[in-house]
Amino acid sequence: MLPMDTYFVFVLASRHHVHLTVDVCADLEPGVKAARDRVNRRLGKRWVYQKLVYVEQVEGVEEAILRERQLQKMQRRKLVQLVDAFNPGWDSISLSAVRALVHPY
Repeated sequence: MLPMDTYFVFVLASRHHVHLTVDVCADLEPGVKAARDRVNRRLGKRWVYQKLVYVEQVEGVEEAILRERQLQKMQRRKLVQLVDAFNPGWDSISLSAVRALVHPY
């Protein structure tokens, strides 16, 4: 089991990469769902396709919040380059695949 001070910083992207959302959470699956719900409310839509395109594991809540703010303040071009380096095809990252990497047993 993960220690309680492990957090995830992640990026959600709309279908055509128009909207990029950076968020942080302690538990990835409910965190991604909550972020998707916030995006949909903010855009006033019932459902906007948001795919998980970038995930970073960070130790400690302070470090996670600092990294989230760093990514949020990053120029869009640099954030796109970061996602391109991590996920060149901007494919949707499966939460089960991330879970398998984090919990290898």
